[in-house]
Amino acid sequence: MVNIHIADMFSDNHAAIFGISKSGKSNFARALFAQKDVELAIYWNPQAEHLAAYRVSTPADLARAIAAGKDKINFIPSPDIANAEQEMKDITHILFNIGVNAYPEHRPPRPTMRFIIDEAPDLCTASYSVIDTLARRGNRYGIQAVAIAQTPADLSKSFWKQCVTSVFFNIGTFQERYFISYGMPYERIKTWTAKPYHFFIYTTLLQKHEHEFRPIKNYMEAR
Repeated sequence: MVNIHIADMFSDNHAAIFGISKSGKSNFARALFAQKDVELAIYWNPQAEHLAAYRVSTPADLARAIAAGKDKINFIPSPDIANAEQEMKDITHILFNIGVNAYPEHRPPRPTMRFIIDEAPDLCTASYSVIDTLARRGNRYGIQAVAIAQTPADLSKSFWKQCVTSVFFNIGTFQERYFISYGMPYERIKTWTAKPYHFFIYTTLLQKHEHEFRPIKNYMEAR
């Protein structure tokens, strides 16, 4: 297997990480969060897991942390979904304002901010997901959103359509249906993703109608 930098696996567009519990997706996401290829990284962390980052729990505190120059921020949202949805809206507004001020006329050549959203399906319960706005408009302001979920069906269709890159760990009994329906080589990868911490990258370059499959043994090969 080729040793590859995690950030190099992603295009400059939004992305998604899929996998059942203990498949390795959270470790991958934390490794991505630790990368130094963006100026600001925020981890939406509803499980309040330990991260080597500045910890905040309100959008106002997040804004102050950014103003103070913190470049790795661990955001602990409210356990109440309605409150968490409002917090996501507020954070999206904060990041858009940063992007507007930094890039008033032109979209940046590549993302300068990465927003990793763990347990993203919690924010996709309404007919309109609060992370859809981030997906539709984030690239214009230099934001790359990365959603974490167990399967693609757990995300809003609007968000996943904006994801050029998807990282698939084992997604359990749903694998065959998803892989076949999206033209992925199921027979080739079904035994691969059944192993802990094994995953592959699915990249759809829509303008070229190309699919790329990059199986990687575990996230530690991509550090």
